[in-house]
Amino acid sequence: MIFMTALTGTEDIVRGFGEGAVDYVTKPVRVEEVLARIATHIARSRSLRRAHSAVEALPRASLTVDADGAIRWLSERARDILPEASARGELPPAVCGWLARCRQHDADTPRSTTLTLGARRVLFEYCGIVEQDELLLFCEPADEMTGASLTGAFGLTPREAQVLRWVAAGKTNREIGLILALSPRTVTKHLEHIFVKLGVETRTAAASRALAVLGSGAG
Repeated sequence: MIFMTALTGTEDIVRGFGEGAVDYVTKPVRVEEVLARIATHIARSRSLRRAHSAVEALPRASLTVDADGAIRWLSERARDILPEASARGELPPAVCGWLARCRQHDADTPRSTTLTLGARRVLFEYCGIVEQDELLLFCEPADEMTGASLTGAFGLTPREAQVLRWVAAGKTNREIGLILALSPRTVTKHLEHIFVKLGVETRTAAASRALAVLGSGAG
């Protein structure tokens, strides 16, 4: 919305932007200037639509929030995962607290965390600032990351399957430990057993075999 008006006072301009205007043009109107402003807004809008379409095409659910946890944008998958937050327009306090520590670059705060929201456990991953104070997050239900299909495919225990699923998602041993409430040493022990059962020697090879199973639709 672009306002074109004879009101030139500061309070009028502030009120206009408060009403949702993206620009404010005062009279007398200069046609060339107005056309240039419109062209700029159209180009920016198209750029934002392309960016949102690209994010929507990602397999991971994503959302952006401001510094206070107010939701600015959610992908459709994120709306399905976070229906209560979507309805309220803001993240729960537990998520906001973790996010604030991430923004302060607290070395002891992991960039991913699993929190219980209602009846569901959700993994959040902090990806950084994308525009001014707008922060990008990924999220997904933690119960979808158990990798149950890996148990049958490789003869793993449920816990080993969980560890392998997170290895396939690119997580480090420390991150896996934080997500599953395990010590890094315990994660390493699980990986040793996983390597033997899969007949591999590296986490890259283990991840590749896991992704082959999960990508086949079995998981």
